[in-house]
Amino acid sequence: MNILGLNISRKHTDATERKGFTIDVSSALTTFFSGKAVYAKGEAVCFEDNSAVVVALRWAMDNVTAGEVVTQRYAGTRYETVAGHALTKLLRRPSKSMTGEQLDQARAVSLILDGNAYCYKVRNGNGRVSELQYLPHYSVTPKADASGELSHYDYTTNRGVVKIDPADIIHTKRGIDPNNKLRGFSSLRGVIQEVVSDNEATTYTLSILRNLGITGLVISPKGDGTITEEEAELVKAKIKASTTGRHRGEPLVAGQGIDISTTGYSPEQLNLDRIRVIPEARILGAIGIPGMALNMTSGDDVRTFSNYGEARKSAYEDFLIPLWRALDSSAADALLTELGGDVDTMRVSRDLSEVPALAYGVSDRMIAEYGGGIRKRSEARQELGLPTTPEDDVYYLDAQAANLSDGQAKSIVKADILGKRTNRELREAA
Repeated sequence: MNILGLNISRKHTDATERKGFTIDVSSALTTFFSGKAVYAKGEAVCFEDNSAVVVALRWAMDNVTAGEVVTQRYAGTRYETVAGHALTKLLRRPSKSMTGEQLDQARAVSLILDGNAYCYKVRNGNGRVSELQYLPHYSVTPKADASGELSHYDYTTNRGVVKIDPADIIHTKRGIDPNNKLRGFSSLRGVIQEVVSDNEATTYTLSILRNLGITGLVISPKGDGTITEEEAELVKAKIKASTTGRHRGEPLVAGQGIDISTTGYSPEQLNLDRIRVIPEARILGAIGIPGMALNMTSGDDVRTFSNYGEARKSAYEDFLIPLWRALDSSAADALLTELGGDVDTMRVSRDLSEVPALAYGVSDRMIAEYGGGIRKRSEARQELGLPTTPEDDVYYLDAQAANLSDGQAKSIVKADILGKRTNRELREAA
């Protein structure tokens, strides 16, 4: 495939070349992890090497695909879903080698790590957009002209830098970087210290486990004895060989009188389990996902079955819904006009009616108003942020529901708002 004037192969790239042909879509989901940031004194910090960040990335990738993408048109008082629109088809199948779910996952990870996500518009012979290709965030740099406005994008490959016209890029940003208005804001860069602290705690714990649980040793001769430098090295090597690696736990026999004492603090004195909670909580807070929703330590103190459900709902409302809006609005702005749409009257949105974590957002008031014939189903669905169709522009009229218990009737009305099944099917199930 020829993209950006380069002959791009679809075969899997070696890990050592993963910053080369970054448009290699067959391995895109294994090559987009490169959230490098510079820490004090030039030390490079890789966000995705941190366990808390990786857990959050995993959750984001698993759940960002829950909302099905739809294209909608404003119809006077509400948005209605446009069935079979070209933009919907493109976003659900952006290329032959990448699904819409994979593209959502890749863009979500880039937004979390860097605050920026990029897609390249692949055009056919007629200049029409036919595919979308994910570009890892670390390979693309927006460039300004003399006035400070966007001029082009530099795309870095192992063959050099390619300039890309802004018209051929979908640039999704989370806010605006106050230091560079051409880029989105990376909240993770504000918690680099916490990432480093958490990584150091992990390294320290691993070191203790490797050393028989001993934090550090001072070896000295007993009483008035002396020891030469050569003898000291021999004793040191013997103790290390006998207490670490596959020999850990074996008895140690000293051939001469020596004293062994520990240095530093023990894991109990350091309270390692609590030390890690604060960095973890701040890292996850910067990302926007509650620790409880991820089953992380920072949510253990208040975890119950009830508030776990609330935490998952919060993760959807405070993290996923804003993420979807960022992904969808940038796609609409970049593609609607090219694919026969109108940016003033149309939008890209998500059908959330089948998302379990948001299903219980239907309030008793909403059930009473729709079930009592006060408001239409379309109005109830709009309040929930769900898409509507002309079939939803109706009042709830089901006389047989009066013969059911209050709980059964509420369940039927709620499910009808969410559009799950027909009333007859719901009554039979009740």
